[in-house]
Amino acid sequence: MKPNDREAAYCINCNTPMNLSSSNDPIERMPAEGYAYRKAAETKPNIVVLIGVWLLFLPTFVFCGLAVVGLIFGFYGGGFENFVWFWVSLIVAVFSLVMLYKVSKNYFYPPDYWDEEYQDKNGRHPET
Repeated sequence: MKPNDREAAYCINCNTPMNLSSSNDPIERMPAEGYAYRKAAETKPNIVVLIGVWLLFLPTFVFCGLAVVGLIFGFYGGGFENFVWFWVSLIVAVFSLVMLYKVSKNYFYPPDYWDEEYQDKNGRHPET
């Protein structure tokens, strides 16, 4: 909701795509997709976004977690290639878990839920 140039493809303040043609170029599409994930992780998402994030990141977390466990116990052998796969799988699993946690937390508690301004004079939240 900040003033922008009429021809701007993205908002100068928050990098949100300004029109539908902003995301046709693959290079320009990356900030638009990143915006969707940032918005889901920083604000209270609606139920469709919550379900969509769970459908995207839960299978990724499970698959990468199983790969990490398999690599730890040596089901796939050793070597440099498996060392690299271990760390890649671990990083992706942790990222998936963090996304699931943040989006779920923001769905059930608004982002400012723990701020002092959100609490009443007795330190309780209005809905408790």
